[in-house]
Amino acid sequence: MPLAAPPPAARGLAAPGAGAPVSLLMLTVLLLLCALPFAAHQLGLAGLGSEQAYRKAILRWALRPEVAFGEWWRLLSAGLVHAPLLSWPDSLHVGSNALFLLLLGPLLERQLGKARFAVSVLLCLLGGNLLSLAWGDELPGSLGASGALFGLIGVLAGLVLPHRGWIEAAEFRAYRGFFLLFLGLQLLSWFLLEPWTSVRLGHAGHLGGFLTGVGLGWAFAPSVLARPGQRSRRWVWVALFWGAPLLAFAGHRIWRYRQLFDAPPAHFDDYHRIEQAQREPCGGRPC
Repeated sequence: MPLAAPPPAARGLAAPGAGAPVSLLMLTVLLLLCALPFAAHQLGLAGLGSEQAYRKAILRWALRPEVAFGEWWRLLSAGLVHAPLLSWPDSLHVGSNALFLLLLGPLLERQLGKARFAVSVLLCLLGGNLLSLAWGDELPGSLGASGALFGLIGVLAGLVLPHRGWIEAAEFRAYRGFFLLFLGLQLLSWFLLEPWTSVRLGHAGHLGGFLTGVGLGWAFAPSVLARPGQRSRRWVWVALFWGAPLLAFAGHRIWRYRQLFDAPPAHFDDYHRIEQAQREPCGGRPC
């Protein structure tokens, strides 16, 4: 696999800028899309007074099998909303994601620039949701920005860790420490939330976002660290060895849905039940 030649001498990462507008916008949208439905539920507005109506409204945005039947927008909308704020674990999940974005978002945005950072968030969100869909992790409904946030950890890893000779030693140690800190905090949340609460974490979405981020960070590195403005051929390798298999894996899952259903399943366990029946002799019917 051809790699871009490193610069003659190691250089420091770009000096932090004064602002991070994309990160601020993301944080604002995340908090508003959690707070507004919750406020409507508490005040009995917009038909969200009952807990059932509140949950149903949130699930309209979730990653669910309806993706296979034309609702492709769920691949993005699922990252804009979180589970209803009806318990402390769900509130903690939203709060930890917001804090994580506040800490890591500006750091990466100042190094990548606004355009690269926005593209990274979008592609990491898509990568996480595609792997979640392919893995069957979208039942009963996958929500939250965690896949995109794990993707930002991956971008930091792919940008810095393989390029030690391209970065001044002190900068490398600092960014390696940031990577280990953020990754450790996310893994800690797994052990605190999933085993002890009713929160079900989408590990496939986290993994998909992280691996997408690693590829993006590695592809960005020549133009960000070595020669600003230089075009990199690494995108070809990322698309070939990660993007194409991911799309094929998710496409197979969508094909299976279309084979088993003429319309979205009425119940979340229908897909697994019917798929299991297809594997049994005589398709689950008396022989």
